[in-house]
Amino acid sequence: MTTSATLSLGYVAVYVVLVGVASFVEKPAGRGFGAFQLNALIRAGSLAAAAVALVFAHGLALPATGYLLAGLGIGLITGAGSMLYCFGLNYLPVSLVVTLSNLYIVVTIVLGIVVLHEPITVLKIVGLTCTMAGVLVLAHPPAHQGAHPEAGSGRTPLQARGFAIMGIYIVMVGVGAFLESPR
Repeated sequence: MTTSATLSLGYVAVYVVLVGVASFVEKPAGRGFGAFQLNALIRAGSLAAAAVALVFAHGLALPATGYLLAGLGIGLITGAGSMLYCFGLNYLPVSLVVTLSNLYIVVTIVLGIVVLHEPITVLKIVGLTCTMAGVLVLAHPPAHQGAHPEAGSGRTPLQARGFAIMGIYIVMVGVGAFLESPR
């Protein structure tokens, strides 16, 4: 493996850890905020981190206007998706919201195959199958494990509204992830 590939995998590993921790603390930390407020704080933090990364990688240079506008548009799509994620937390348990949110990968891969004519490989089929199976297993654990105690405790059952919100989130973030990949 090349040094560049190793470095890239390191960045991805750091990203996974940071997003995992942020997803875990998001609901308890955001209890005092509405979905819009929480999303604005998340986006402000993302903007600060992105500005530091941009200056570190490229100095104070900005991309050409067309690329800048495209990036802002993609940011609006994924930012709106992030708001939906925050709304989803109002209707579904955090464990289910986080699990469902990972389905955006399916949208991104399907767009790559349909729009960019990327090859459908056995590895992609296995990966998509594992992703779908993992989401199903995590979303519907055996009842004896009690992963969703609020579903059977007499509280309001998981609402269809939460699933609809997460469905829109999956599409928006999947499209955003597809658009942000360099070609």
